[in-house]
Order: sequence, then structure tokens, then C-alpha cells
Amino acid sequence: MEAIEYDYIEEADILEIFFERGEATGAVPVAEHVTLRFRREDGRPLSLILENFTYLVQAIEPGPRSFPLMREEWPPELEDSIIKMLTTPPVNQFLKVLTYQESPRAGQAIPIVYVTNSRRFEDILAPAA
Repeated sequence: MEAIEYDYIEEADILEIFFERGEATGAVPVAEHVTLRFRREDGRPLSLILENFTYLVQAIEPGPRSFPLMREEWPPELEDSIIKMLTTPPVNQFLKVLTYQESPRAGQAIPIVYVTNSRRFEDILAPAA
């Protein structure tokens, strides 16, 4: 696996995290403001695009800002592959997938996702010197 690279467009507040450079043959919305680019042929993640990046990593009470997964927009034949990409390295170093359930009687759990607010983003968010 190649070294992870970042491309931040400050004016648009968009961060793209590259796991591997190359032409994507697939892209899906993961959640509001988050897109996964990948190669369909082998299920390799190429990058995550985080729109409104500073909003996504901004902590709120009581924890990280989270969003429902947009699974209804994924091609059904790719759902297992997309879940695998989201829940394994390198993607899961930047994006966490959890489930939420209001109560045990509420029925089905709701899958949610949040962007990790790790120290690796401090350089991106720091004002330019």
C-alpha cells in the first residue's frame, strides 16, 4: 500500500485522503459530505472525499458529529465490498462505522459513520504561518 496523502482545498473546505493514486471505477456517497472512491474490480479503496471538512471533524456534545450511512444509494451487488472497505484499514483509520438503536424495542439498528478527529488533521486545520 502506498503512503497516505492529503489534498486540502481550503477555499472549498474539501479534504481528499488518498490511499492509492489511480483512476476510480466506482464512487459512492458514504454519508452526508463523505464520498468513497474505489476500484470495483478488486474492491480497493482509493480515496475518501470529505466535503465541509471542518464541519465533519468539529466535536459536538456529547461526542463526534455522526451521520447515517447512505446504503440506499449503493449498488446492491457492491454493498458487502463497500462495508468491508469502510471497516478495514486504511479507511477505518479515518472513518468509523457504528450502529445506533434508540431502544431494544425500536427494531433495527441504524448504521452511522463519523470522521475521526485524530491528531493527523491538526496540520490541515492549523492557520497557515
